[in-house]
Amino acid sequence: PKRDWSSDVCSSDLTPVHVYEKDYPRTTESLGDTRKCPFLLDMIRIGYEKCESDDDIVMLTNDDTILSPYIGSKIYEKTKTYDCCKSFRINLRRYDKFDNINLNNILGKDGGRDMFAMTKRWIRHNIGLIPDYALGTSDWDLGLAILIQFTNGIYISKQKNDIDCVTDIDLGHVFHVYHDAEWRKLGPINHYNAQLTKNLIQRLDVEERFPNMCHDRYAIL
Repeated sequence: PKRDWSSDVCSSDLTPVHVYEKDYPRTTESLGDTRKCPFLLDMIRIGYEKCESDDDIVMLTNDDTILSPYIGSKIYEKTKTYDCCKSFRINLRRYDKFDNINLNNILGKDGGRDMFAMTKRWIRHNIGLIPDYALGTSDWDLGLAILIQFTNGIYISKQKNDIDCVTDIDLGHVFHVYHDAEWRKLGPINHYNAQLTKNLIQRLDVEERFPNMCHDRYAIL
């Protein structure tokens, strides 16, 4: 069962948009995945269509992610400068309420990022670079992290993806109760996403340091 954490974390500045399977334009069943997960681009488009101004922000997060009450202000501060941001997560043994998180339950940071946020402006300019990742499996968070840094002229190496950078919100605002990663057992769909990441890395040539400028693609949604 998947728990809804929204009552703990949402403020008047955040509008929850819960997307259910019936809302998916398509699912990963087309890739042989019986879990019927959505695709990243479809979720971004759903958020984009709810934005009114270019400064409105789409936040992507998993349904088992725990967000601090201050996440909205943290995202706002980052997007004022970078138009997008991301956050690593801290794993917990268990969770009751945000105010009850204590050191005994903290397992530490892992390599996964469980929160991404981007302005409508950033999405419009860069949607053409985002691979058609399947969610619920590997690599999509790596690819999106690479793009967020690339479009802000920040060097990233795929071997050093676990190092924080200025587009990362400081730790302590995104949490996750640890569980086994079922997606690791899914060969074909992992290979599908891994190939997309390989293509993205080759396209951006992210092994090289690139100039400090935005790379707008002006792809139309």
